[in-house]
Amino acid sequence: MEARLPGFVSAILPAFAGLPLGPALTLSLRALARRRPALFDRLGEHRRERYFIDPVDLAFAFTVVPDGARSEVRVSRKAEASTCGVVVRGPLLTLLALLDGTQDGDALFFNWVISISGRTEAVVA
Repeated sequence: MEARLPGFVSAILPAFAGLPLGPALTLSLRALARRRPALFDRLGEHRRERYFIDPVDLAFAFTVVPDGARSEVRVSRKAEASTCGVVVRGPLLTLLALLDGTQDGDALFFNWVISISGRTEAVVA
């Protein structure tokens, strides 16, 4: 159930953390919001929440505000988790599978593959 990045990929990715990954992901998230606004509407009051997405096999994390056309993704230091209302941690490939719907979030959570802390109701939304 748990997929992990090969060690050499984890080793070289910190070198790419300084690239404009955040702006590129922000544009992608905003494009998704234009194509599928109902996904963001379902978040209700949680759309302005700061979600800290921490791929445990990378040296950096992401801070995401899924506010529709105003969505934002930033590459963050791991130490910034405390600035966010929600923290989701797990292996990168597992988090991506969760995002695209090929993995069941409940199963991943209850099998300790991912962890969720903070405002869990925001993740459920």
